[in-house]
Amino acid sequence: VAGDRRASRAFMYVQRADPSVVAASRFFADGDWLRRDEVRAPPSPPVPLPPPPPSQQAVVEDPMEAPEEWARKWCAAWTRHDVEEVLSHFTDDCEFTSPKAQATVGKPTVHGKDELRAYWNRALANLAPHRLHFALTRAVVDRQARVLSILYVSTARGMAVDANEVMFVNERGMVYKAEAYYGVAIPVAEAE
Repeated sequence: VAGDRRASRAFMYVQRADPSVVAASRFFADGDWLRRDEVRAPPSPPVPLPPPPPSQQAVVEDPMEAPEEWARKWCAAWTRHDVEEVLSHFTDDCEFTSPKAQATVGKPTVHGKDELRAYWNRALANLAPHRLHFALTRAVVDRQARVLSILYVSTARGMAVDANEVMFVNERGMVYKAEAYYGVAIPVAEAE
């Protein structure tokens, strides 16, 4: 009977006046039995690792900080056909929806950087020998919702199209979701 009482008290503990210290009556902690009069502080939280040195940190421009400048660089990367530069702003598990994706890869939404890379490279290959040119019209940002809308004119094959890409940006400044919208194509003279 005495053994049963001791066993039932084995898992009871009392908080003393100092809440950071726990007194135990034969309390089992980390595989160790505590004596009736033994006092232990609760385990400390793990110490976070220091950030990597600046030379090893990825530099990510947050489009919420300077949306017009970010959008200009984005348009310039597209005009250079630099898919990798454009992809560098997207998360690995991103989602991209566009009516042109439906026409190019057979589905309106592509998931992940690999599918997005394949779609964009295929779309650019379909343009050859023509060039794609993006001219920024405006960048509109909702900082609270972390949404960037890039309005631009896309010119290729002698046609100009007003376009809008709506980008949802995470706290690290990376695009995790984007949707593209296009207007009516209007014939223009190509400058090639």
